[in-house]
Amino acid sequence: MSKATVNTLAQLIAVTAISSARLNEYYNEALVELAGTTEVNIQVETTPIVSGTDKYTYNSIAGNADMVQVLTVFNDDGFELLQTNLTQLDSQGRAWRTDTGSPTAWFLQHEQERQVRLYPIPDANGTMTLFVKDKEDAVPAWLDLPLAFAILKREFMRSSAQHDPIMAELCEQAGAIFRGIGGSP
Repeated sequence: MSKATVNTLAQLIAVTAISSARLNEYYNEALVELAGTTEVNIQVETTPIVSGTDKYTYNSIAGNADMVQVLTVFNDDGFELLQTNLTQLDSQGRAWRTDTGSPTAWFLQHEQERQVRLYPIPDANGTMTLFVKDKEDAVPAWLDLPLAFAILKREFMRSSAQHDPIMAELCEQAGAIFRGIGGSP
C-alpha cells in the first residue's frame, strides 16, 4: 500500500485533523521504528561531517537517485535533525545561508544528485547517520494499520489539544496486535 493510504487511515481514526507535515514526519519515524521488526528495507548510512561543509552526497541503495527516499537524519550524539526546506529557511531571511553552529535541521538540496544539506553550517567535525529507503521497496499492505496506529500514538503523545497518554498507549497496543496478525513478531 501507499503512504497516502496509511495517512488517510490515521486521519480517519484521529479525533481531529493532523497536518500533512506532521503526518509525513510521523510516517517516516514509524517506518524507521518498524524496520527492525518487519520486512521494511531501510538502509543506514553514516557520513562524516566536516566543519564548514553543509552539503553531503549519500550513496545508499539503488543506482537511480529518483528511487531513494531519505527518511531521517541523526547527528553523532543521537539527536534527530528536523527536516526542513528552502521555503521555511528563506522565510527567516537570507542570513540562514551563512549561519554556523551544530546542525539542527536538514533538507534535500538536490534530490537528483543525492545531496542532503545541513543547517546551520557545521562548525565542528562529527558524523551524521541517514536512514534511507528505496522508493520501489513498497511497504507491505499488512503494515497499513500498524503504521496508522504508530502515527496516532505519536500524535496523542505530543503536547497538543489532543494529548492523551491513554489513547497513545492503546494505539501502541493496537499496532502491536496488527503487526502480530500480519506476520511480524
